[in-house]
Amino acid sequence: MDSRVISNWSKFAHEEYVILLKKSGLRLVHISLYSHVSKIHDFLTQNPWSFKKVIESIRNLIKHGIEVQINTVINRYNQDHLDKIVVFLTKHFPSIRHFVWNNLDPLMMEKTDITITTLPDFEVFSESLNKAMNHLYLNNKTFRAERIPLCFLKWYEYVSTETRKIVKNEERLVYFLDNRETIKHKWKDFMHDKKKDCDICDLNMICAGIYESNKFYNYVKVKPRKLSTKEKENIINKIKFI
Repeated sequence: MDSRVISNWSKFAHEEYVILLKKSGLRLVHISLYSHVSKIHDFLTQNPWSFKKVIESIRNLIKHGIEVQINTVINRYNQDHLDKIVVFLTKHFPSIRHFVWNNLDPLMMEKTDITITTLPDFEVFSESLNKAMNHLYLNNKTFRAERIPLCFLKWYEYVSTETRKIVKNEERLVYFLDNRETIKHKWKDFMHDKKKDCDICDLNMICAGIYESNKFYNYVKVKPRKLSTKEKENIINKIKFI
């Protein structure tokens, strides 16, 4: 069974600890990086040395042959420079091959005035996200995006994790170490809220919609798409074969 760690864990900054993990069989780590601007990353993590430790962690993991993938949570403080983050990473760490963006999950936030300000503007982040995806595509990197409706993923609809599960009719089995124990997700569990305008969108059947749109993302305005049969087939084929 393959093992992986998903974390912004600062202990990776200690080389001895990374060596121990490598000897224990760890081969893949997902590192969370929210910005290439240290002040922004440290502000979001509420840790004044977080950025420095994350960069040291990436260096140590790569040095010792552990694959690194990058997770970035999209929020108001990084929404305008998602492209610059991947340019920074591909320049300094060219061996990183896979990137994941997760749109901010408001249910995972502490309910404070500060955290509410982190909710992103979809129009703004979709522009820099498109540039980021273009950069990675041209540099032969792979990437995925989650909790983003397809009208904000133009040209890259096939990277939506929810849409991929819907098209492939995938299921996911998750084992937890708490009272949840085992949860089995079917493709329908990846469907979110839909706006009225979604009904006239040609991608409605394979789009997950807007996560938590009724409570938190009620300000988002969808942009219904009109596609030819060939264009829709191309998206489906990319999901099946890429």
